[in-house]
Amino acid sequence: MEGFDRLGRHGVSWGLEAAESGPLKSVFRFEKKLSNCTVEEKIVVYNHLKRIDCEVCIQDWDGAPYREFRLAVPISAADGRVAYEVPMGIVEVGRSEISGTGGPAYGSLNYDEPCSEIGRARSRIS
Repeated sequence: MEGFDRLGRHGVSWGLEAAESGPLKSVFRFEKKLSNCTVEEKIVVYNHLKRIDCEVCIQDWDGAPYREFRLAVPISAADGRVAYEVPMGIVEVGRSEISGTGGPAYGSLNYDEPCSEIGRARSRIS
């Protein structure tokens, strides 16, 4: 797929952030320069809670058109919850999705799955 890239092809190296880690949490971080931006990701593992936070920043994006950034986080937790922050709110997967389908995109492409089923459909495939 022309123009498609993924961080796994770039030898990402995670490191423990000692200044942010301690008795309550362990923080792991990487930063990687791609052709159009720099991606920084932090994973926060809480030592005494069943909680993991994932923080992603896309920095220095050059404004290239038709770029799409996706994040995949493998989750295997019975009755687990996944939520992400958006401007002015928080979206909880399986509860806060918009109604309807993704609809048409990029000319002939059409997302016909209901938005509420997209995450679950992808997890069943893998």
